[in-house]
Parts: sequence; C-alpha cells; structure tokens
Amino acid sequence: MPLRMPSGFSRVAGSDVIPASYGDWEKRLPHLCAFLCDCKWEDGSSKRPGKLSVWTGDGLWKGCLSLPAPAVVAFLAAQEPSALLMLMEKQLRDDSVDWRRSVAPAKNSTRRAGREG
Repeated sequence: MPLRMPSGFSRVAGSDVIPASYGDWEKRLPHLCAFLCDCKWEDGSSKRPGKLSVWTGDGLWKGCLSLPAPAVVAFLAAQEPSALLMLMEKQLRDDSVDWRRSVAPAKNSTRRAGREG
C-alpha cells in the first residue's frame, strides 16, 4: 500500500534497501507498515523506509516518525501504546501528519550530553 510523499519535499534517488516484512501488523496498521517498510512512494518514485521511535515521559507514550529523505520528523503522543500506534496509522492514512524538517545539531555546539550549555 504505497503512501503519498509529503508535499513540498524533494525526492531521493533509487536505493538498494531491502524492505522489512509487514509481519502481523499488516492487517491492523497497513499505512504504518508501508511507512516503515516500503521503498516506493505512491507515484512509483524511490523512498527510503521510515523510522519509528517510541518512549514514555510525563505519563504518556510518545513517538517519533522520521524519514531520512526528505529529512522530516513528526512527534505524537497518546495515553496508551496501542492508541499511539493507531494515531500514527490514522494520520498516515489521512495524510495529516504534521511533518517538520529535521535539523541536525550544530557541529560547533557548546551543549554536551549531561552538561548545561
């Protein structure tokens, strides 16, 4: 189930990525699976598989969807892990993800891990 590429971002050249299997998420989370596994956009152009990070904080389940190219991220939160995954599925399906450009930390940053700067 190919996804539409987020509007306003450039395409990537073809890659030699081997896609992962959807596994048993295919029936419940097909759009999230496509985001994470597929190597083509809806229009047939090349796509690098997306990434998913999940953690907890402030009493919530939090997640980050990211695409290496274009370099974009989206952050979401929900009360329960299954609600978080379903929110991701819904926003990917509805093409309503609030994508933001991913910004790499500055090379000359004075901020270091574990130290205020």
